[in-house]
Amino acid sequence: MLREQERRRLMRQELDKQLAEKADRARANKEEDDIYTKLQEEHVKLLAMRELEKKDLARIKTQQEKESRDRQLQEEKRKRRTEEKNAFRAEVELVERL
Repeated sequence: MLREQERRRLMRQELDKQLAEKADRARANKEEDDIYTKLQEEHVKLLAMRELEKKDLARIKTQQEKESRDRQLQEEKRKRRTEEKNAFRAEVELVERL
């Protein structure tokens, strides 16, 4: 009878130990899954930030190119006006000489 009780006690201890180990493994797996999920979320956030940065850089580049074209057109327009004024003055001087 004592042997039977001792055997049952040892068996109960072993089962309790196995249950505790199983719970520990489950907790460790859950923690690992939580860490993995957080890493994935951070990765997605970083990718979204990179996309926004790319869009911003593309927008800035486009804006700079537009401003550069506008400056170039204004400069060409100024040169053309100056040339037209000089040509007109030269023509007026020529007419006055004649």
